[in-house]
Amino acid sequence: MKKNENYIESKDEYSSCERTYVTLSFYHEKLHSDEVSKILIIKPTRTTEKNELRKINKNAWFFSTQETVESRDVRKHLRFLFGILKNKENEFNFLRNEGWIIRIYCFWESTEGNGGPILDCKTMELLSMFKLDIHFDVWWKQAR
Repeated sequence: MKKNENYIESKDEYSSCERTYVTLSFYHEKLHSDEVSKILIIKPTRTTEKNELRKINKNAWFFSTQETVESRDVRKHLRFLFGILKNKENEFNFLRNEGWIIRIYCFWESTEGNGGPILDCKTMELLSMFKLDIHFDVWWKQAR
């Protein structure tokens, strides 16, 4: 692929970000979360199971970069995640066809109330390959 002039290199010291991480999430009303681990051959960082007593209405499987990637640039977190998912597009399609709802959530906290996360074209290509939307949870601090 030819390098795009507008492509911004990912950096660890992202000055407008206090902290960030991404979480790949799978949800299903009936199938157990172990099914995701078996298909993807990836160990989750956490799972939850449907439980009427605790009012959890879906089984869930999560893989987070929170404890793994030390960068404040969300692109590094996403590239780490997609590195683990390399060549697993068919597995994602299979899980979708089995009824799993798949999401990527990005937590991003500002340092001073301005700036924001960047998704460059390479990152958006990776999201598109897996047919994934990204959901942001952005925390803005008051400007000083």
